[in-house]
Amino acid sequence: MDLIYLYILWNLAAFLIMGVDKHNSMHHRQRIKENALVGIAVFMGAVGCIAGSIVFKHKTKKAKFKIAFPMAFAFNMILVFTYIQNGIKS
Repeated sequence: MDLIYLYILWNLAAFLIMGVDKHNSMHHRQRIKENALVGIAVFMGAVGCIAGSIVFKHKTKKAKFKIAFPMAFAFNMILVFTYIQNGIKS
């Protein structure tokens, strides 16, 4: 499978994970650890985490996420542009 499809699927999963965590927080259920959410963003899921944060209004006021998600996005884009520039085939 081409890496772009994996990237899209991973970000969709990250988006859904943000939604699940928001749902769990509203219903006082077990939450996903903050470090796990940041880890998902860093490991190529920043777009999904940021989109989920905005859509679900989740983790938008915490300083940790205001800093970590944009930094993860920048890191993700460096990797994506490196991949595109080098023409690596999966």
